[in-house]
Amino acid sequence: MSGGNLPGIYRLLQFHFHFGDGSRLDRGSEHQINHKAFPMEMHLVFWNMKYLSSDVAKKSPDGFAVVAVFLKVTSTPNAGLEPVVKMLSHIGYKGKRHTLSLNLDKIIPWKLAPFYRYEGSLTTPPCTENVVWIVVKNPMSVSLSQYKAFVKSMSWDRYSYRPLQPLNGRTVFYCDGE
Repeated sequence: MSGGNLPGIYRLLQFHFHFGDGSRLDRGSEHQINHKAFPMEMHLVFWNMKYLSSDVAKKSPDGFAVVAVFLKVTSTPNAGLEPVVKMLSHIGYKGKRHTLSLNLDKIIPWKLAPFYRYEGSLTTPPCTENVVWIVVKNPMSVSLSQYKAFVKSMSWDRYSYRPLQPLNGRTVFYCDGE
């Protein structure tokens, strides 16, 4: 990933999801737009390739760029996410990993605009302040059964999202893609 005033060329390291316990569809995202939360949020974590590795990038002030994509529950399944949903039963506890092959072009919303951008931190430990955040305004869809599969996979904890954090003086920029 590059362009849009990013300070380098970034390579996808991993992607993961944050969501609530399934009791409400207005909780689960780590970001909000105009005080509106979504039931899920996908994070695509990229590391700046000017560093020799993601471990070196982790310690650098411009080491990461994270694309955050909201997911809303609709009646239509998200075909691109189906391989991920089917894999969920293989990761029954915290820290468990499973490798799968998938077509990222069917999952990742490569047309990111319109989006919001700000400099912040990772939302999981070590929460280092070295992330350029790109928060895509328009949500992707996920069916209720797909959403429930994510919620069911979280047998070790009730929530997988961090509560909304204060801006602490950060400036949030808006790009409409024009």
